[in-house]
Amino acid sequence: MLPEIKSPTKTEFQSIYTALLPIRPIGNYKGFRLLVSAIEQILKQNTPTYNLSCDIYPPVAQIYNCNSSSIERNLRTLLLNMNMCTLQQLTGQNIPGKITVSQLIDILVVYFSFS
Repeated sequence: MLPEIKSPTKTEFQSIYTALLPIRPIGNYKGFRLLVSAIEQILKQNTPTYNLSCDIYPPVAQIYNCNSSSIERNLRTLLLNMNMCTLQQLTGQNIPGKITVSQLIDILVVYFSFS
């Protein structure tokens, strides 16, 4: 049986952005705002399973007035410029050198669900 994910409050949504600031790369990457919004959408659903391309990216794309494929592309760019050591310190998990966007989102959702 999968663990139940607690539903966040509005103040917790605002704290996601602040909590993720240490992993934000230098520069103004649109992908950082998209990452925060994707995590918010997943936590809003309050379900342990989700499909990024079908369940998460379309609502985020609607918020930012873009298409779903540009979300994945922006998140990949963000991931390439992110400091993995800082991410590892933030989450307390052992993170291999290269991860995918879906793995990054899963790591952060688990971090925010159980912290």
